[in-house]
Amino acid sequence: MKKNRFSGIVAVLLILLQPALIITIAVKTAFHFFWTVVGSRFGRDKDGFFKFARSVVLMGMIMIFLFGVHTYNKFVDSEHFLNVGHGRLLVEMQRKQVLLSRCRNAVAMYTTTEEKIQDRLIALHRLTKTHGPRAQIVQSEGLEIMKLVRELDLLIEKYPGLKSKGPYVLLMETIQETWLKVTEERLNYNKCTYDYNVGCRLFPGNIVAWVLGIREQPFLQGPLNDASVRVHRVHWMVEAAFPAGASE
Repeated sequence: MKKNRFSGIVAVLLILLQPALIITIAVKTAFHFFWTVVGSRFGRDKDGFFKFARSVVLMGMIMIFLFGVHTYNKFVDSEHFLNVGHGRLLVEMQRKQVLLSRCRNAVAMYTTTEEKIQDRLIALHRLTKTHGPRAQIVQSEGLEIMKLVRELDLLIEKYPGLKSKGPYVLLMETIQETWLKVTEERLNYNKCTYDYNVGCRLFPGNIVAWVLGIREQPFLQGPLNDASVRVHRVHWMVEAAFPAGASE
């Protein structure tokens, strides 16, 4: 919805002129009937009666206008929550990618460092038997093992779950947690989409939506990635800004 608030109010006013005219005719007919049946209460002062009728009709038109403005503002509010839900969904999907990438790198580094430590321990055992425990090559190999152990300790301090849960359990839990959060935000986005579409479909909101060119938005279903969400959102925004047949 790319139109400003003022143009939207004017459009709502124009579309409500026809039902307002019908209501005016109906009210005038009802008041003519009322005048015929109980005109004695007003005496013979027809001018006073028609002034009263015009005031009632004017109040009815004002109420219709205010109702149209209220419906338009509800659409603006619903679209705001829709945009917020979309932004939260994108944030969670980006967060999922970052966390999974870091967790995979940590698991790969942890397993690689453990393998290096084991290989060097085997090599140190062989060198100790061959050259003795005080040989220079044995001491240098021991220093390399100590460096690897320190690197492993620093990695464990950064990711404590590597030691307490194991690298692959930590990775599986991270995948589960991030996907659950993405699914939660996707459901929240679809709930906002449902509320938005209900306003577009039900009367009298469908009249205002038809005038302003507001269209229902499809729900997001199935596995998602950042690119698919962005393409879906851009496609919907282009359709909202340039409805079909506008170029004609």
